[in-house]
Amino acid sequence: MITDLKIKKGVYLVIDPAMDMHKRNVQLTKIRDAKLSAIQIWDNFTSLSSHQINDVFQSVFDIFKEKEIPIFINNQWQYLMEYPFSGIHFDLFPNDLEGISEKVGRSFLKGLTLNNDLSMVSKAKENQFDYLSFCSLFPSSTSNSCEVVHFDTVKKCREITDIPIFLAGGITPQNMALMEELDYHGVAVVSGIMEAENPLAQLEKYMTKVKS
Repeated sequence: MITDLKIKKGVYLVIDPAMDMHKRNVQLTKIRDAKLSAIQIWDNFTSLSSHQINDVFQSVFDIFKEKEIPIFINNQWQYLMEYPFSGIHFDLFPNDLEGISEKVGRSFLKGLTLNNDLSMVSKAKENQFDYLSFCSLFPSSTSNSCEVVHFDTVKKCREITDIPIFLAGGITPQNMALMEELDYHGVAVVSGIMEAENPLAQLEKYMTKVKS
């Protein structure tokens, strides 16, 4: 796995580790040759044993081996010390980022979830975060812990930083036309692709809608 990648424009795929493993692997295999911006393994590990978590990680690494796609772990930074993740996505700004970096002992990409509060943008800039992700643009069953973000918040964020912005939560190829006024790097999608009958065709629909 390549660990020194940059996050590109397009579709950022979020994987639910609690999804049926066979179905997940079938869906991922169908899209493995697509040019994804990044992949994130969501830390929805409550129902999984450590052995099952390891199986999820290994299957994702195996399917996307030698692909130039950064793979992120969500929140659980300790896994960067055990597995070749390219980076970590934080839902909240970490209290001890310097200490985490020292413990990990290697460079890694960093992403941060934002909502309507932009107070953490300056800290993200200070600490050279690689991207920011707004959750949730629209109501979503997989982003039910996020508040709905005002479009004006996204616009304000773009005014104060040039860090790449991803938009997440309830985004479909059909409602992406509503986001035309926003300046963003890409969209983060979970069930919109992973639950699709034809995930590759659905991914391509998202990719054609992302502003170039």
